[in-house]
Amino acid sequence: MTADVEVREVDDGVLKDLESKYADVACPMHGGPPSFELASDGSVVERFCCPALLSIVRELQVAAGERPPPADEDE
Repeated sequence: MTADVEVREVDDGVLKDLESKYADVACPMHGGPPSFELASDGSVVERFCCPALLSIVRELQVAAGERPPPADEDE
């Protein structure tokens, strides 16, 4: 049972890191940052108030090398 607690603490740390990383990223329309939660399977769920905030976060993730750039649709 302690293994579940340890995993949860690590997961909570990951969530806090994500929240602090994007705390200064505000939606231009609604003013709030993205939020993050843990799914029942242990994966991270990202929550965005609108497509504008999603686009901003994705651009930051690409710039940081955390995501591949979107595929060029012209090709």
